[in-house]
Amino acid sequence: TPIPTPVLTPGPTPLPTPTPTAVPTSVPTAEPTAAPTPKPGAVIPLTEKNIAIKASSGAAAVNPGGAKLAAVVGFDCEVQDIDLSSEQKLDWEFHPLGFGIGSSKQKYFFGAVISNLGIIVVFLGLNYLIAWAQVALFGVPLDTAIFYVRAPGLVYIPMMWLLMGTSISASNLAFFPSRAPAGVAIVGMVALVLCASLPVAMWMLLLKPGKFQATAVPDAKIDPEAAAIVAGFAGEDGAGAAKKVYTGWKRKAYILVFGREVWVRKEGSPDYFVEKYGLFFEQYRHHYHWFSLVEMAQIIIIALASAWKPSEGGMCTLRNVLITIVLLFFFLAIVVLRPYNSVLDMITATAMSGMMFLAVLLMAVAIGMGGNQGLMTWAGYLLLV
Repeated sequence: TPIPTPVLTPGPTPLPTPTPTAVPTSVPTAEPTAAPTPKPGAVIPLTEKNIAIKASSGAAAVNPGGAKLAAVVGFDCEVQDIDLSSEQKLDWEFHPLGFGIGSSKQKYFFGAVISNLGIIVVFLGLNYLIAWAQVALFGVPLDTAIFYVRAPGLVYIPMMWLLMGTSISASNLAFFPSRAPAGVAIVGMVALVLCASLPVAMWMLLLKPGKFQATAVPDAKIDPEAAAIVAGFAGEDGAGAAKKVYTGWKRKAYILVFGREVWVRKEGSPDYFVEKYGLFFEQYRHHYHWFSLVEMAQIIIIALASAWKPSEGGMCTLRNVLITIVLLFFFLAIVVLRPYNSVLDMITATAMSGMMFLAVLLMAVAIGMGGNQGLMTWAGYLLLV
């Protein structure tokens, strides 16, 4: 009997291996008119780090020397205030270290220019030194180490603090070359050019379209949808993440201090873009990342005007009108644009710029009325606040 040929029965067909889907590493490049909701895969900086950075950057939103400069500018073009007199020490707002260099009448202005620039360079150098130490001692990748120390963005804080004093000192050195050796005047001119070119350089290298590689998204601390997305990528339960979102008075307090948005890098942008450069723009709302340039321009213009001391009455009035207009436009820019992310920053900036403009306006009117002491007193009260 012939042996039957076995029939081979095919086994179960194996399931096709799913092709892994690439997860985007950052938010889409397109920027809608409103702050976008984070898409799956959005890079959300650690909330704890955001809180720390927002707090420190918000403190630099209003330059501390602005109101004092308006008070000592010598608004009548006749009285030289001791704070801006060539042979007297400058106040610490303008010259923190306080020493003079040389024996000329400009020694304190010269000392302010050299020491203020030195403070910024040393501060930035220490930042990178700490990053290098992390690489050398702990094997941390260089980019990660730089991110940890927030370099070079952290230099924004001392830079904005010292910009007023450096600008006014450099202006005095450049405008009055006969008061010191020629080399001192040259240093003043170079420093003045550096101060004036700072906002231009920031725009060209960092903040203009095509260079700026960040966008703002809702903060996961107060937005349930953003919290669910962050939880999903962390492997956490969405319901548990929703419970962590601040509500009630905690939410209101958080928005008051830190605002509603956080900044993240765009798709295809360099790693750690926000972490490295965020302090230049994180305190501002979506689409107003450039507002620090407005602050810098206002500081530099007032510094230049304060160093200009015309002897003629008509030119003095022109200078005073220029200062008043600059302060008015800065106040209106804050009120109309509402550029700050933090509500507290908005309140502080609006109050400071408004009182500064009103005080200078009262001073100008008082001088026009022949030195009205009542108006001058009220102007002094506003500047003291």
